[in-house]
Amino acid sequence: MQTDFILFLRASISGAGHWMPHTCVYATRFFRVFEMFDRAQSAKEFTLLASLLRIKDKKELGDFIEKAGSGNVWVPKFDYDRLDLPTLTGFERLATLP
Repeated sequence: MQTDFILFLRASISGAGHWMPHTCVYATRFFRVFEMFDRAQSAKEFTLLASLLRIKDKKELGDFIEKAGSGNVWVPKFDYDRLDLPTLTGFERLATLP
């Protein structure tokens, strides 16, 4: 699921393609932070995650999440559940530790 989610974010943020994270249908059942994002609470780990997502900083991810929340960016929907990007990324806690 994490890999599917990473590929979705990477494609969506860059606008270079489209990726449907099929396995994330299961993420809608428990909505918790994915481990890679949980580890990225540390600034060092976030730098690694940012390079994987091909983003410059946390703000770039935040801008994407904000656009998705306002409906300006397509976010997968499974039945009636949309992927909860702020929760799955643990956005508020990213890069908050040294």
